[in-house]
Amino acid sequence: MEDYFILLNSLLAKKEIEKKVKKLFSFFVNNEKENNYINNNNNNNKYNIYKDFENIFNFKYSLISSKEINDNTKFMYLLLRSYYQNEFYIKRKFVLSKFIDEEKDLIKFEYKLNNSRLDLLKIDKIRNISIAYEIKTAFDSFTRLKSQLLDYSTFFDYVYIITSLSHKNEFDSFLYENKVLNHVGVIFYDEKRKSTTFKKIKEANKSPLLNKKELINFFNDKELKIIFNSLNKEEIINSFDIDVINNLFKKSLINKYSLKSEELFKECKKLK
Repeated sequence: MEDYFILLNSLLAKKEIEKKVKKLFSFFVNNEKENNYINNNNNNNKYNIYKDFENIFNFKYSLISSKEINDNTKFMYLLLRSYYQNEFYIKRKFVLSKFIDEEKDLIKFEYKLNNSRLDLLKIDKIRNISIAYEIKTAFDSFTRLKSQLLDYSTFFDYVYIITSLSHKNEFDSFLYENKVLNHVGVIFYDEKRKSTTFKKIKEANKSPLLNKKELINFFNDKELKIIFNSLNKEEIINSFDIDVINNLFKKSLINKYSLKSEELFKECKKLK
């Protein structure tokens, strides 16, 4: 596979490859959503990424070793690693890093909160802490970053941004201009390195913006009745302190997403 990438590099300019991989990734995501797990035992009906690959690159996949072409996701991941390190790639690579421990952590991708969608949440079940990770790759802007980090800070004990080293100067300016986010931690990665590694350069502090009202709004009526024996949110807010509500919030996440967390770990480990 590495020999194949060398050949691809010799045929196309970097920007051209990046553009084509981006297009292929879009096809991959759309087709996987429609076809994955449908007639899963019927190979004739399963989506085959290599046809799209041939069409976009005008290149026969016969040059790729057979052991690399039997899994759509693995093949796409290898292309992303070399040519287009987007959020899909960085998120899964981070799950495989030293910052995540399968034995004690619960993880969830794409968690909707208010007007934001968190890239990765983690609950450390041993230390009973919640952590929000927002990813900004080299291809992303910081346009909505402030509102996103503020949203996450009302729900999670600690908040981190994971961003490309190429964003360092821009992000330093962003933090300087937004003192309300001084508690946010920073993890950098360097997409120019062959093996993507992550380095924490600023430790997160406990969020001072945890909010009872936001946390209570997370629970639906059924959960409110079972957990708090009340549907009156104002009454609950006045009766329970922030630590109790926060702990119940984390417990609820663990109960909801334990099985999905296990599946995510299995998915990510396939990409090693």
